[in-house]
Amino acid sequence: MEKIRRILIATDFSPRGERAVQRAALLAPEHAAELYLLHVLPALPLEVFKHLIAETPLETEQRLYNPAKIALQNRADMLASRGIRVKHHVAIGRAHLEINRYAQSHHADLIVIGDQGESFAREFFLGTTASKTLRTGHHPLLIVKQEPRDEYKHVLVPVDFSKNSLNALEMALKAVMDASFTSCMWWKCRSGRK
Repeated sequence: MEKIRRILIATDFSPRGERAVQRAALLAPEHAAELYLLHVLPALPLEVFKHLIAETPLETEQRLYNPAKIALQNRADMLASRGIRVKHHVAIGRAHLEINRYAQSHHADLIVIGDQGESFAREFFLGTTASKTLRTGHHPLLIVKQEPRDEYKHVLVPVDFSKNSLNALEMALKAVMDASFTSCMWWKCRSGRK
């Protein structure tokens, strides 16, 4: 079975985004994978700020872009100090579209993302970045809900024998390495070691 070589982490610097970074940092050494850190600045606020601030549009964009780039660089440095190969990028646009575009262009084997970002109210009405990324993309997506404490020990994979569920099972087997797994249908479950 082919190993995971490139893991894309999408972070908005929220606590949930940081959980995604932590989970990917646990997965990377298991697979000797390279991490790609991505932060997406929304284009709409940039356009609004460009018109409201007396600075030139380039100065305004740099004022918003540079702190995000520095924050991402700090996370990349922290991961690199742990022996993890890591690259980082700040994109501008709609988060789910930029995540999928970056995953495609960098041949990501897995995208890791927090379950919701910092704007819960907006995401409640418009949908989370994770759900939009899943609906519009073609890459396996690991949605991190809890703070990771250790490598995965047990994995549950619901299957319905569709191509998508079998792909999910294959990715789980590829990602978890030494964890026990359970695959379930509504009438029968089975457990075992990989």
